[in-house]
Amino acid sequence: MRHALPGKALGFTMLEALIAVLILAVGVLSVANLLIKSYRFTQQGAYDTLALQLASNMADRMRANSSTLGTASSPYFVDTQSASGTSAINFYAQSCATGATNCGCTSGSAVCAAAAAQFDVIEWASAVQGALPGGRAVVCRDTVTYSTTGGFSGWTCDKAATSPVVIKMGWVSRFTNKDLSASAAAANAADAASSVAPNPQMVVVVDTGGQ
Repeated sequence: MRHALPGKALGFTMLEALIAVLILAVGVLSVANLLIKSYRFTQQGAYDTLALQLASNMADRMRANSSTLGTASSPYFVDTQSASGTSAINFYAQSCATGATNCGCTSGSAVCAAAAAQFDVIEWASAVQGALPGGRAVVCRDTVTYSTTGGFSGWTCDKAATSPVVIKMGWVSRFTNKDLSASAAAANAADAASSVAPNPQMVVVVDTGGQ
């Protein structure tokens, strides 16, 4: 009795190769995605550091010129979105008239606090907009609240005399989608583009020494 010999399984090696290529492709894409996210985290961390440095710089400027912080209309209270385009003054080269408040000073013996504050604000606003993508900062008196789902309270300020002086910082986050919508609206509300989201990403409370 004759027995039929088993035929060869044609194409099996090719199928194994295709599966191996597919697995390799998935692995490569996963590594690429990990590298992109790592790069985004690194950039976001750099922006966090820059924002903190800028806020600390403004806090130092205000403490050095603290006599201007006693009123609700302090020249340091500003929203950088509306400060752009303001012509800067060179208060070192101007002269101080008797009793003038908006003037420059040519010597260390005469200090024009309002002019120095105006110079500080314009210079600082330019630094914020130049260092942070879509950068925005608000300096004001406000009682800031924080929510684990919504982040910091909004850009508006209560301007109460008893509220602390705060510096609110925001910028286009590296975790924001290309269309400026947050990748996860509820969890990352503070990470959305500062020009779109209602919340800043960082708030620094300034110790004004009782002013």
